[in-house]
Amino acid sequence: TFHSNNMGTPPDKDYTADVMQTMYQFSKDGIFSDFQVKAGGRTVNCHKAIISAKSAFFRSISHSGSHEAVLDSSVTTDEHGYILDLLIEFMYIGNCNITAYNVASLLLAADFIQLKELTETCESFMSSTLNVDQLESFYQLAKKFHMQALCDECLHLAKKNFTEVASSD
Repeated sequence: TFHSNNMGTPPDKDYTADVMQTMYQFSKDGIFSDFQVKAGGRTVNCHKAIISAKSAFFRSISHSGSHEAVLDSSVTTDEHGYILDLLIEFMYIGNCNITAYNVASLLLAADFIQLKELTETCESFMSSTLNVDQLESFYQLAKKFHMQALCDECLHLAKKNFTEVASSD
């Protein structure tokens, strides 16, 4: 028997990424989906095994035999389900479009569904884009989500730019 892969060797990352991208497209098209996530007036079809692999919250719901999950309205309140779409995208392909505008909502949702990788990605985003204009909001988020390294970065930036920070709103 011929094996295209040595025993014990993980699959090629491009191959795995391609499979996950295809599964994500299946999710968007409602193909082979066996689970629905509802939030903010939006319903997204997805694959129980995939979202359960990434989120302890969904794993718990899936294990109970449910075929749907309704996220708390305080988690995704936007009327277009934009944050829900980003959560699902991240669980399938490991990235999504994080902006200064949506990072707080993404953090809240990631924390709620116990998606540690997205929480860490949001923290990295805030750290890499930290500036005086976002200092207060990012500091508050860092405190709320117990991100000590980001809190320290915020305090360092505030001290470094004390005059500008002190004269701002």
